Amino acid sequence: MRFTECSIDQLAEKAYLLTRRITEPACIFLWGAMGAGKTTFARSFIRSYFADPSLYVPSPTFTLIQAYAAPTKKQNSPKYEIWHVDLYRIKNLDEVLDLGLEEALYHQICLVEWPDRIEGLFIPNRINVYLNFMSETTRAFAILFE
Repeated sequence: MRFTECSIDQLAEKAYLLTRRITEPACIFLWGAMGAGKTTFARSFIRSYFADPSLYVPSPTFTLIQAYAAPTKKQNSPKYEIWHVDLYRIKNLDEVLDLGLEEALYHQICLVEWPDRIEGLFIPNRINVYLNFMSETTRAFAILFE
């Protein structure tokens, strides 16, 4: 895996490029320490996917899950819901299953912060995004498609 250095603004561009590669339900696992830019990346991805730069995308830290429905079935409109999930406060896989997340993991686009909490679940279309804090304005970024 090769990391590239990028600014916080470039994270938005990388998120946009990833939205253009999503063709089916997928799980995007966001790896990184607190403050590495996971929520920033997810927010940019969601806004890009729905082509709405002003879309309100709060952090799911306290709600655990924020779901965004695909708008209408107009031509060229997004097909899938996006589930933005923050599992930081989750302690084990049973708690994840109690959330009803499993169905979304297989049939929607899921952005999962703290994905180590769902180790043990088979996730077929998985994309790993790695973010490492370098400075207040710079991150190391890598992406791995599985």
